[in-house]
Amino acid sequence: MTVSLGDTLSACLGGIEVFDPNRDLRFRLPSSWLLTLLSINYVTVTYPYRDLMGFGRSVLISSGNRWAWWGSKCVWTAAFAGAGCLMLVLACTAATLLLGGTLDLRLGKEAADSLRIWTDSGMSLDLRLFVLCWPCLSAAFCLLQLALSLAIRPVLSFGATAAILLVSAYYFSPLLPGNYLMVARVDTIIANGLHPTSGLFVAALITGASIVLGGIHFSHMDCLDKEYAE
Repeated sequence: MTVSLGDTLSACLGGIEVFDPNRDLRFRLPSSWLLTLLSINYVTVTYPYRDLMGFGRSVLISSGNRWAWWGSKCVWTAAFAGAGCLMLVLACTAATLLLGGTLDLRLGKEAADSLRIWTDSGMSLDLRLFVLCWPCLSAAFCLLQLALSLAIRPVLSFGATAAILLVSAYYFSPLLPGNYLMVARVDTIIANGLHPTSGLFVAALITGASIVLGGIHFSHMDCLDKEYAE
């Protein structure tokens, strides 16, 4: 069996097949998929808030521009989310080459079977669009987490994004963004799946709403006269 980069990535980001309560007796938790995505969120969850409660407060007072501080943290969060995705791709690339595989982004039959994906013969099993969508949506999730951390603190915001991902695994809907982050839900893999370009649109909506609403909340937030417990 020849392993491809698509196969290796699917081991981390495959997720699970669409759950049907009328067919499936029990729900399988996609633990590897969930931990992979949440590890990227975890890297970005504390720094912006700690900075605001520490040195960043002095910078904020000196500059007097809350939107500039907020914008810099949004850029930092998106950049680190992208770096986390890149590191995962590089790790999967190294693992694929060590196994004597290829850097093809097509999903092999064995990998599809391991995800319990029953594909039609006409499906391309091509993951190129998915690999383009995934970092954008992952960064959007981290920005959503950043905006929520201002209102409900980092730990709860991390829990909220985890809950969104978990609900997305249980319910197959284009309104739940976690579905676009599963190889097993992409339209090049299964019939009636979700198209990655729709995921890019969802990522843009989440990113824009998080930046604008988070910035508005931060501009009215009392962050200079009291400490917040994490």
